[in-house]
Amino acid sequence: ILVKPISVRDANGADVLFPPGVWYDILTHQKAYSGSSSGSRYVDAPLSKIPVYQRGGSIIPRKQRARRSTTQMVEDPYTLVVALDNSDNAEGVIYVDDGSTFNYAHKNEFIYRKFVFNNGKLTSKQLSGSKSVFPGSSALIEKIAIVGLDRVPVTAKLSHNNSKSTLTMFVDHTKSLIIKKPNVSISDDWSITLHF
Repeated sequence: ILVKPISVRDANGADVLFPPGVWYDILTHQKAYSGSSSGSRYVDAPLSKIPVYQRGGSIIPRKQRARRSTTQMVEDPYTLVVALDNSDNAEGVIYVDDGSTFNYAHKNEFIYRKFVFNNGKLTSKQLSGSKSVFPGSSALIEKIAIVGLDRVPVTAKLSHNNSKSTLTMFVDHTKSLIIKKPNVSISDDWSITLHF
């Protein structure tokens, strides 16, 4: 993530220096910069918007529901934001523990997983941790947004627990492919294959 703070009084925009690669606006999912070398772009930044960008090639798990505290978010579902690089690839990791004890160290109660999008397939695999149940370990993935996809697939097929199913998908107003309600646990192995 790249954040450009606005530190000049009454400014309505700023020059942002982007590192090499593809960068997407985190709210609109529009491509803000793409290049093999660093480049500067002027971006609008009214008081209502802080310029924040996600690097192409990354997958960021997010909890989208507004809550008064993080303790109320423990079982809230996740949204995966898959921002593709110029080769249509992305990867990311997630770490989850109960957030309040040392059970991650003493009982190996944590989730550490890797997400990879490659050749039209998104996979979730365990890196380490356990399959034990603790607060937050059963949270679901309720939405996947794939940003920067140049073509729209015909179907999206979920493989999970030795079964396959077709998922609902659509292109939203940001031109991102949205996969609705895969409803897989954040702690499970699964894959979604896009068929073009």
